[in-house]
Amino acid sequence: MPIFVIVIFSVALLLRVLYQKYRIRQQIQWRNYRKMAVQLLSISAIYIVFLFPWTILYTAYSAGLPSSIGADYYSVSSYLSYFVVMLTPFVCVMSLPELRKKCTNILLFQYRPTRVVHPETLTVTRLNPPRALSIMPNAQ
Repeated sequence: MPIFVIVIFSVALLLRVLYQKYRIRQQIQWRNYRKMAVQLLSISAIYIVFLFPWTILYTAYSAGLPSSIGADYYSVSSYLSYFVVMLTPFVCVMSLPELRKKCTNILLFQYRPTRVVHPETLTVTRLNPPRALSIMPNAQ
């Protein structure tokens, strides 16, 4: 049930925003809603891909399907259901274009700042004239 609720309400939120723009006769500028659309649809896709098969098998087993049918796939899909929790933060982060570019540069080792060494001349000027040092013998 939670899978259907998450997917349906994510798509409903996107459709609600689009309908409001249509209702007040404003043009839909996709660059303003791209982040939201990508994030909602990506999270919905993760839930459908990883949890939907497991949910269907679980429902079928509850309805009376023999447990020998699809038992191997059921155990694998129940293991894959944990990936939803692990992948959701990455989907949210990857919807940010600046951070996505930095992450891909770091992961692919493309971020190599060029360090150029230039010669530099230093001029030293004294503010005070040199003083003569006098060493006093130890008084005993």
